[in-house]
Amino acid sequence: MIFDIIERRRSVFPLQYNERPVAKETIQKLLEAANCAPSHKHTEPWRFKVLMGASKKRLGEFLSAKYQEIETNPKQIKIKKLLENPQKAGAVIAICMQRDPN
Repeated sequence: MIFDIIERRRSVFPLQYNERPVAKETIQKLLEAANCAPSHKHTEPWRFKVLMGASKKRLGEFLSAKYQEIETNPKQIKIKKLLENPQKAGAVIAICMQRDPN
């Protein structure tokens, strides 16, 4: 079963996204499975942020602004993609981590 799942794995690109809402139960199951991933000494340093609705638009605006801030010659097509791609998804799950300074 595991081999079959790995073998059938595929990448999904923004052109294939659709705005169909993702059920909260589905997201909850995904997050529960993600929390089963091994971590050093069970520290589980990750945090998940689920973005839906207007927060996807704010993510695009943030990504676009940061790109324009750090890029000396920002490309308009890249700005457009950064603005639009998060909104094409039914939901965005951001995986975040704060490093332990020690």
